[in-house]
Amino acid sequence: MGTLSGIGGAMILTLYEGKRLFNLSLHIDLLQNATSTTHHSPAGSHVWGLMLALGTALSFSLWFITQSKMSQNFPWHYSIAALTSIMGAIQSFIYAIYTERDWSQWKLDWNLRLLTAASAGILASGVCFVLLAWCVGMKGPLYVSAFNPLMLVLVAFISSFVLNEYITVGR
Repeated sequence: MGTLSGIGGAMILTLYEGKRLFNLSLHIDLLQNATSTTHHSPAGSHVWGLMLALGTALSFSLWFITQSKMSQNFPWHYSIAALTSIMGAIQSFIYAIYTERDWSQWKLDWNLRLLTAASAGILASGVCFVLLAWCVGMKGPLYVSAFNPLMLVLVAFISSFVLNEYITVGR
């Protein structure tokens, strides 16, 4: 039921955009020089976003269950996080090689690209996977997945502050 309600919520967030409520911007324009490389229509973007949201919900559900079983026989949370990160790095590298063949795009300068790579590596892989594996081992996958809706609220407020996005009804 939790997975279905998560998928339903993701579909609402993907497909419905209501009236603008407010913008809590700090007027930091991190996307000032960013250019979009996608050429999808808005409707195509929504469908693609919906498919990715469904895949994310399913993947996280399976990951939490796998972590629960794994932590019973293998209680070393740092090793679990390292294995998860290594597999993710291999998959990401294969995808990146396939999608971006321009080697000049692989260069990291002191800009948003470096900040993104560092925060994803340090926070998402280094901290979050260890904490998630520890929590799943202590309380089980249902406990950990109950906090995923809180992540949506935090992302909405942080994107309003940093990315200058509007908070709207339904999104």
